[in-house]
Amino acid sequence: MAHIMCISCKYASVDKSASMGEWTAYECTNSKSEYYRALLNVDINGKMQKRISWKGCRLGRRRNQDETLSKTGVQDRT
Repeated sequence: MAHIMCISCKYASVDKSASMGEWTAYECTNSKSEYYRALLNVDINGKMQKRISWKGCRLGRRRNQDETLSKTGVQDRT
């Protein structure tokens, strides 16, 4: 399997419960990934970043060109 960057992965989703003010949090929603439920736009020191900055993993799946980052977080699913 190819290594997919988190910013290009279809499992990167908005996490509404972690978002604050103008900052939008993104989390990994792939339950098989070691990054599952991790905030992908927070650096190692806990600083919030505008863009997803994590390198990704081998379990990621590339988004199609017409797909955008998911607006549904894990906690919003029924």
